[in-house]
Formats: sequence, C-alpha cells, structure tokens
Amino acid sequence: ERWAREHDNFTFIPVLSEYLVTRPPRDAARLGSGILTLSAAVLLVLAAALWCAAPVCARLLGPGFPPEQQRALAHLLQALMPALVGLGFAAVQIAVLNAYSSFGLPAAVPALANLGLIAGALAGGARWGPMSLVAGLTLGAWVQVACLLPGCWRRGIRFTAALQESREGLRRIGRLLVPLLGFGASYLNVIVVRMVASALPAGALTGLTYAGRLADAVVAVGLAVSTAALPRLSREAASAQGSAYGESLKRILRLAVLAALPVAALFLVFSGPIVVALFERGAFGPE
Repeated sequence: ERWAREHDNFTFIPVLSEYLVTRPPRDAARLGSGILTLSAAVLLVLAAALWCAAPVCARLLGPGFPPEQQRALAHLLQALMPALVGLGFAAVQIAVLNAYSSFGLPAAVPALANLGLIAGALAGGARWGPMSLVAGLTLGAWVQVACLLPGCWRRGIRFTAALQESREGLRRIGRLLVPLLGFGASYLNVIVVRMVASALPAGALTGLTYAGRLADAVVAVGLAVSTAALPRLSREAASAQGSAYGESLKRILRLAVLAALPVAALFLVFSGPIVVALFERGAFGPE
C-alpha cells in the first residue's frame, strides 16, 4: 500500500495535472476515470495472485518460523487481501484528488485505517486475536474508499469501460511507471530483514517492525511536502513556466530539508525516551 501511494503520486499526478492545464476538463475527467477503473482491475488481479501464492510467501517471509506459524501467516496474508485492495484503491483516489489540488480530505482519511485497527483490537482482540485486527483494517480501508468517492464523482471521475478515450494518458502513465518499478527493489530490504529476523529470538521481528514505523516518520515529512507540491510543479512544467518551476523547486527542496532535519534530530537525540513513552507498557518491558 505504501509503495502504491508513493508511486501513484509520481505517475498519476504529473500526467493528470498536465491534462488539467492543457486539455478541456472533460478530458481530465476521462483520464481520471480511466485511472480508477484500470487501477481497480490491476489491484484485484494482484490480490488474487497473492492470495493463491500466500503459502509460498509465508515460507519466504518466515523461513525461521515453525510450520504451524507459517500456516497461520499464510492464513493472515489471505485474510488481508481485501484490506490491501481497499488501501491500494484509496491511494489511487488520493493521488487523483491531489492532482485537482484537493488535500484536506485525502490527508485525513488514511487515519481511518488506524482507527479501524484500534477498533478491531478493542472490540475483539481478546476473543479473535489477529483476525480482529484484520477485520478492523479491512473496515477502515473501505471506509476510506467510501469517503473519497464523492470527491471523485463531483469532478466527473467514475468507473468506466470506455478506456479507449483515455488511452493516450494511460500509456504515458505506464511509461512513467516503468522506471519507478526499480525502486520497488528497495522493499526487498524489508523482506530480507524479516527473513533474517524470523530466525532470531522472540521479539526481534516485532522490534524491527516498530523501529521501522518510527523511522517512517522522517520519510513521511518529505513525502507530505512532495505530495502538496507536486501538482503545482506539474502545472508549471506543463505551462512551460521554466523560471517559475525552477524557483518553486528550490523552495520546496529547502522546505523538505528544513522540515525533515528537526524530526531526524529529535529521533536521534531522544530515541530512548520516545521508545519508552510509546511502547514500554503492558507486555512490553525495558528489554
């Protein structure tokens, strides 16, 4: 889902923003409709493939787990597929709305997934264990989709079978996506780390996961700045405003650095107190 959100921003937004500047609004709406429709189809196919490959994925992700844990992991992966489809589709909707310079609701709705997790844990964590979290995440993901649909509809963006009308824009998006697929290799690091940690003592994998979540806070600062700035940069580039584009890019880079450095310094200096404040309670002790 995170990969989808990052790469949607850098493929959908530039092309759709250019359409909004250089084409009639109807053409932009047609392209947005094509993006939603094709993305939904791709997500469903990928989810079906991952559901079938879940046992193999479980063995790859947890080679150090005993067989019963690998089977449980495969079951959880299959149960997560509806949530991942919902989260991926919501990421596409967010990118489309960002291209229209709509940021408020798209920035707020991702919190619904976390609220769903919390609700699932509180409602059925003691009785159903991890499956209650899966149910809460699935509910939160599809509530995101439902909240974002009206914003798309108001701009004329709907599901359509007439992809022929947006074929040119979709092809351009596909060409932008190809080189970005190489960045997916960076996520191999996560897989390798999890494979190694699965053979370590209990708690090692959990610790690495939570540490990664905290490190994501620094990345999120830069991603937030780029998400807000990319539609404007795309429109300036499409309008051939070279000087304005250059000045905007300089300001955005400075802002991203100035915003990320304090967060990174905070985690570097106060890493111990932050971990204690966030995690040291209940079953989580100092060790």
